[in-house]
Parts: sequence; structure tokens; C-alpha cells
Amino acid sequence: MNEIDRAWLAGFFEGDGTIRNDSGVKFKYIVISQKDVTILKYIQKVYQLGDLKSFRGYQGNTYWRLWMRGSSVRKFYELVRPYMQGYKAHQLDRLSFSLFPDADIYRSPDSA
Repeated sequence: MNEIDRAWLAGFFEGDGTIRNDSGVKFKYIVISQKDVTILKYIQKVYQLGDLKSFRGYQGNTYWRLWMRGSSVRKFYELVRPYMQGYKAHQLDRLSFSLFPDADIYRSPDSA
């Protein structure tokens, strides 16, 4: 995949992604949610990331989530981090650092 694809994924994530890295939380993950599963299937297939799950929203609508944990977080980080800045980039640094403290793939989580 080329730089444009990776930059697109970073922007898509910044708009529709969430990072869960609270202290005391057993599972730490990245999730991207959408009403239409098509784009999430594309991301999963092309980038080989995460697991798709459906859920019901508060009005009974079906939504889809692409969950990334463990090695998918590291792969996602390596793909998109060079194209990110600001708050979500800082969150992503902190998540990656908490999961892979000995890796040399990222900046210090306090450098954003």
C-alpha cells in the first residue's frame, strides 16, 4: 500500500476511530465504528486488521465496529502514525507504549 492509502486510513481513523486505554481497563484497543459495513470490510481486507462485530444502537439501528487489539494495534500504529498529529496521535502513542513498552516503533508518549 502506498503513502496516500496510509494517509487516508489515518484521516479516516481520526474522524471515526476511538482508542480505549484507560487505566484499570483490562482490554485496551482501537475501534472504528460505522453504520455501513462496506468500508470496514475494505479496511479489514486490504490492511489485514482487526475483527468485525455488529451491535445495536440505542434506536435499534445496526452498527459495525472494526476492533483492533494486540498485534493489530502495533500494525495499525506502524501504518498510520507518521500521518497523524494532535490529540489522537498522542492517544495512539500512549496506547502503543502501554502495550509494547520495549518496542522502538514510536515516540515517547509525552512528546506529542
